[in-house]
Amino acid sequence: MARPVDLSRIVRETEPLLRAGISKEVDLQFDLPENLQKFYGDASQIHQLIVNLVTNAAEALEGKPGKVRIRTYPFTVTPDYLEQVFFRENAEPGPYVGLEISDTGCGIPPDQIHRIFDPFFSTRFSGRGLGLPVVLGIVRGHKGIIHLYSEPGIGTTFKILFPVAADLQETAAAPGYLTPNQTHEDESPDAEETTEHPEPGQILIADDETPVRQVMREVIERAGFTVTEAQDGEEAVSIFRQDPRRWRAVILDLTMPRMNGREAFDKIRDIREDVPVIIASGFAAQDIDLQFRDRPPSAFLQKPFRTRDLSALISRVLSSQDA
Repeated sequence: MARPVDLSRIVRETEPLLRAGISKEVDLQFDLPENLQKFYGDASQIHQLIVNLVTNAAEALEGKPGKVRIRTYPFTVTPDYLEQVFFRENAEPGPYVGLEISDTGCGIPPDQIHRIFDPFFSTRFSGRGLGLPVVLGIVRGHKGIIHLYSEPGIGTTFKILFPVAADLQETAAAPGYLTPNQTHEDESPDAEETTEHPEPGQILIADDETPVRQVMREVIERAGFTVTEAQDGEEAVSIFRQDPRRWRAVILDLTMPRMNGREAFDKIRDIREDVPVIIASGFAAQDIDLQFRDRPPSAFLQKPFRTRDLSALISRVLSSQDA
């Protein structure tokens, strides 16, 4: 029976079962904000969905040490975003609550990614396919959304979005990401103002999550820069190519649809080798270092981030370039 569901609470209640069911080599990490908006759902089905996805993520590590990260967050789905997602049957734009499960496992080959929810298909070697048809059925029953990114040898991220019903929507923003004009408790509103910034200019940011782009824009514009947004790597490369000398810096999320951050980074640096590029990701810095060992970015921004961290990082990167 559908009742108001607190997604963060369900994940917390599931944690002991998750830890008992996976290898001790798996570093299971949680980012579960309090007071997320609720949605109407079947708690037992959501519990099963979490177990299935985390089990798959742990199996993708193939017995090797690695990380599985579980995050819940608020999200606003736009019509443009709906066009990019993996599964969106009966989904509508509006407020959603998100469940993100990412791993640093073997990844899914591009030629198999669109078949993983087929009940008669299994990638076998990576453990993918176990319980995924059930996941699809649960998401369909909740009129939800599935977004999926994977990079062979780097890892996979599943994003499951559940719609928030109108009678459960709150006027206050939920605290999964920082929103414009919002700070962490240990930050003063004027924290960014203590940072001395280089000469202003134009910065290109690419992230498929609207709330993240909004926060970045707020922080960067407060520092005196002009911001242009892109929803994915392909759009970022297209915008950058039009006038490469225009940009003081580029910020790329690592996991984006159509073209991920690594691919966009290479194309942008092929166009202009000296442009400062910051890579943003929820993966650990050491994992990013491995992926970019042959061609390192200017800096790495760990998600979730504090506004003052973003401000200071931009200042440091541009000051280094101008020196």
